[in-house]
Amino acid sequence: MKASFKAVKIASSGFLFAFLFVYAPVLLLRKPNSVQEGIFDIFATLLCLLSFQVANVGFMFTNPSWPGRLLLFATSVVLVYFIMTKNLYIFLPALIIFSLMVIVNYKSMLKKREVVPDVV
Repeated sequence: MKASFKAVKIASSGFLFAFLFVYAPVLLLRKPNSVQEGIFDIFATLLCLLSFQVANVGFMFTNPSWPGRLLLFATSVVLVYFIMTKNLYIFLPALIIFSLMVIVNYKSMLKKREVVPDVV
């Protein structure tokens, strides 16, 4: 039973991806209205799925804290809203928050890593 819950948790971003096809037809390899819209849709979808997956599973470089996971979940919700509305003022804060979370988790990983002295 534990394994089935873990599998659903890991695969849950795939369920979200199926609904994004409606708002971003470029994901189905259909011609977008403009090249810029297609690029933003693909990039926002990748960020949305990545932030949702990290928030759900709880691992990026290290285990993020609960406030960090909630922030990443909120970022994925904002990115879904961006994909629906195509408003760049919504995309930029989500991109900044996601980038800051990546930097914080990466620095946390470097701080926790043990330094092994070189053996001569």
